[in-house]
Amino acid sequence: MRHQGGSSHPPRGVCSKPLATARGPEQTSLGCPPPPGPSARPLDGLPLFSIRTATAADADVLAELGTRTFYETFAKDNTSENMALYLAEHFGGALQRAELQEASVRFLLVFFEERASGYVKLRKGGSSARGLRPLEVCRFYVDKALHGKGAARELMAAIDALARRDGHDALWLAVWQHNLRAIRFYEKHGFVRAGEQPFTLGRDVQMDWLMEKKVTPAQSR
Repeated sequence: MRHQGGSSHPPRGVCSKPLATARGPEQTSLGCPPPPGPSARPLDGLPLFSIRTATAADADVLAELGTRTFYETFAKDNTSENMALYLAEHFGGALQRAELQEASVRFLLVFFEERASGYVKLRKGGSSARGLRPLEVCRFYVDKALHGKGAARELMAAIDALARRDGHDALWLAVWQHNLRAIRFYEKHGFVRAGEQPFTLGRDVQMDWLMEKKVTPAQSR
């Protein structure tokens, strides 16, 4: 998922070379509670993270966070012109506010020291998935400063728990074929390559890998 997001081809939900995170306690447009909140591993000496579901009030926070983490992840490998075109098309308070109103979409935010430091965008369904009730991980990013600190791991655990609880049987995403850090992360968490699809960044057509993971819904256990 380079998304990460939505365009003629789904945006990449890549865990950036920077990675990403998630959220928690409110009801969402999907009508179900978010994953268990706050995530923390104090005994490991890792920082405390809280994860909650985003609301309409978080639109501007999501826009700023999305712009920053996408730029951190891909700017060094793409031209400034293509980056500017993509960011203008996919990020902005009004754009994220509209996404938050979509019935099939859920955003999770991760907080570190009370600051929004990562997020994930999830969408029910998706034509690129093989499951009967798939959940797409459209965007998955955390601040670069939190890489290796456990935020991405906690976010992925929250996504897994949410998918099982809501009865999904597969997770899927698209990740840039050259984002090896993200690919290794997804493989570590059970995703396997299942195909590829084009992704347009500005005027540059690139190639994403499709990756998927089987999920056992809670009611099937």
